[in-house]
Amino acid sequence: LGWIFNVPALIRRGFKRRQKGKQQQLLQSGLGAIVLKDHAHVLSAFKALAKMQFLPRQSALLAAQAAGQLDQAPLAQTMQDQAKSVHEPETALLLDLYQIDQDIAQEAFLAAETRLLKHHVQNTTNPLILRRAWQLYLKQQHYFKAASALSTLLHDHKDLKLAHQDVCFTFKQALCSKTIDTLSRLQECYQMVPKAYQQEVAILVPYYEKLCFFNENTKALNLLQKHLNKHFDNTLFVLYTRIPSPKPSKQLEQAQKWLGTQRLHAQSLVAIGQLCLENDFKTQAKEYFQQSLSIKASAQAYIGLASCDGDIKEQLKHYQQAASLVHS
Repeated sequence: LGWIFNVPALIRRGFKRRQKGKQQQLLQSGLGAIVLKDHAHVLSAFKALAKMQFLPRQSALLAAQAAGQLDQAPLAQTMQDQAKSVHEPETALLLDLYQIDQDIAQEAFLAAETRLLKHHVQNTTNPLILRRAWQLYLKQQHYFKAASALSTLLHDHKDLKLAHQDVCFTFKQALCSKTIDTLSRLQECYQMVPKAYQQEVAILVPYYEKLCFFNENTKALNLLQKHLNKHFDNTLFVLYTRIPSPKPSKQLEQAQKWLGTQRLHAQSLVAIGQLCLENDFKTQAKEYFQQSLSIKASAQAYIGLASCDGDIKEQLKHYQQAASLVHS
C-alpha cells in the first residue's frame, strides 16, 4: 500500500528529471544560437524556457530581444511584459552578450562573452559553445583554457573538421605558457592533446623543451630517441643533440647512427658537429661543419669551423665569413 501511495510522488520526480534535462538542452541550444546570432533559434529556445519558468526573467528578456531583431514587435512587447512581472534578482549574464552595444570596446565584448561562456563550458558538449570558448580564450591568450575547450570539442565531436595548424598552434601555445609551472601540470596539458596530434613535431618540441626545464633531461632524451627511431625528423634531431646528457659519448654515438641511415639537413650537420666539439672530437666536428657548408652556408657552421681550427688567421677568416652572413 505504501508503494501505491508513493506512485504520484515517483511520477512527479520522474517528470521533474525529464523537465530538467529538457531545460538544459534548450539552454545549450539557445546559447549556441546566441553565439551564431541565430535570432529565430534564440527566440524559440528562450520563449520555451520562459514558459517552463527556467530563469524566467532572463529567458523572457532574451526572447523579447530576439523578437525585436526579427521585427515581431507585438511578441517582443508581450515577452517584455512577462519579464517585468517576474520578481527575481537581475544577473544579466545572458544579456551581456546579446544586448552588447557595438560602440563598446572589443575588450569589453570579449569579457562579457567570456563571463557568459565560463558558466556553461565546463559541463557542456555543445560544439557551438565549446568552439566559441576556444576562439575567445585564444584571443585573450588564455592558452591552457583554450586547449581544454578544444580537447573536449575534439573528443566529443570526432567528425568535426578543424584547421590542422590552428589545432597544433593551440596545444603548442598551451605547452609553452607560463601556467605550466609544474611537471604534473605539463603532463596534464600533454594528455589533453588528442592522440592523433601527440606525435606532431610542433607539439613535441615544446613538450620536450618543457621537460628539460623541469630537469627531466634523461626522460626527454629517451622519448626523443624512441620517436626518432620510428619517425626521423631533422628538427627533433637538432633538439636531441642540444639536450645535455649524463652520458654525452652515448648521445653522440646514437646521433652518428642516425647520420648513417638518414639524409640530414645542413642544420642537423651543424648540430652533430657541435656535439662532436662538446666531446672534444675536433676532426670529426670539422668534417660535419664542412658537409653542412657544402649544402648551405650558415654562420653557425663557420663559427664551428673557427672552433676547430688552431690557426688564428684561419679562425679570423671563418669569423669574418660568419659575420658577413649575419649582416647580409
